[in-house]
Parts: sequence; structure tokens; C-alpha cells
Amino acid sequence: MKPFTGIILAIALAASLGSGQRLETTIQLPDSFGDVRFPNLVAYVPTHNTLYVGSGSASAMLVLDCATGQKVGRVPVPGGVVASLYNALEDKLYVSCQRSRVYVIDAAANQVIDSITTPPDQRLMALNRVRNRLYTADKYEGTISVIDCAADSLARQVAVGASLTALCCDTSGGRLFCGDVDAQGVLVYDCALDSVVKTIRIGAGPFGLLFNCVNNRLYCSDQASANVALIEWCETQS
Repeated sequence: MKPFTGIILAIALAASLGSGQRLETTIQLPDSFGDVRFPNLVAYVPTHNTLYVGSGSASAMLVLDCATGQKVGRVPVPGGVVASLYNALEDKLYVSCQRSRVYVIDAAANQVIDSITTPPDQRLMALNRVRNRLYTADKYEGTISVIDCAADSLARQVAVGASLTALCCDTSGGRLFCGDVDAQGVLVYDCALDSVVKTIRIGAGPFGLLFNCVNNRLYCSDQASANVALIEWCETQS
């Protein structure tokens, strides 16, 4: 079984000095659709070319038509939005709120069709497209909530770590990767066993995770060292 290979790159995380991009237009949010105060979250739905705009201070999400730039809907989401993720297989947007709920929005009809009880403040989300499951977690309790997207129900909850910072899945649907400050690295969660099977040490601040499906590499930014770790991943390894 091929072991993982970790390569630490000293990549400067500074902003680009310049670009050819410019501000095209702005869209004023408060209007007949209502106000979304302090908007701090957007979710794109490619199937319908729409954009959802939410806020932790608002009890709704506004829906924008990306082709026209016009607002086309308002979806009530009680409790303040903290995270969202679109599942193209089900054509649903999953929206996590502060009040122990993940709301399920029909992206075609722009309306809530279900809600799932979870621990509060599930700010971390990752979608397993192979297993059609959504994984959510908060940053403090260290518990993963596993949601069955076909049934829109909570399948199970699993305690994995104390200070989770990020979630992402590999393309095979076999592994969920969890950044964990207390573990100073990445927890490897087996999606079939629903348990952590490995810890990959990175550094004191593993805050950003991304899986590259082209070359099977996991990228993890280490806030403490200002480096990015590259982990070669084999789908057959534990």
C-alpha cells in the first residue's frame, strides 16, 4: 500500500500586484425583496445560473439571476445563515443556520422544502458526490454530522476532533479530510466506516483544504507557518 508523501511548499500568500479586472456593476440588495443586512455569504447554482446571497444577521437569502443581474426571489431561512453548499445531483441548496438547522432549498423553485436538525453553528460543509452525502461540522465541538441527501435526513453523528477548521472530500467518495488544529494536521475520515483512520501532521494552523482531482493531491494551508502542504494521495491507501 503506497504511503502518502507530504511536501511543504513555502508559497507566499500575498495578493497579486495587479490585474486587468475591473468592477462592472453593483447590485443594491435592500429593495422590494427585503433587506439582507451585512451580506457575507454567496452560493452559486450553475444548473439555473443563479446566485444566493445570505447573512448571519438575516433570516432569508436573496436569489439573483446571474444572466440579468436582477433579483428573482427571497427564501426565508430562520436563524441567520452561516454556510451553504449546492448539490447538483439533487438540485438542492443546503443552508446551515445558527439555530441547529440545515435547511434544504429546492433550487428550481427557490423555496425551502425540508430542514434537518443538527448541532448549532455548522459552519463547515463538504459534499460527497459519489455517496450523495453532505458532511457538516462546527469549529469547536469536533463532531461530524452525516446527512443523507436523497432522504434529507441525519444519518449519524461522529466525534472526530476538538478544533476542526475545514472539510473536503476526495473524488472517489472514499475519504473526507478534516483540518484539525489540536491534531496539528489533517484527519482522514473513512466515509464507508464513518471513522477517522489516519492523521497527517502538517503544522499548528491547518486552516484551508482543497483536493485536486487532476493529480490526486490534497492541499492544506498552514496559517502558523504561512506554507502550503501538498499531500500525494492514493485512493487505495488507508
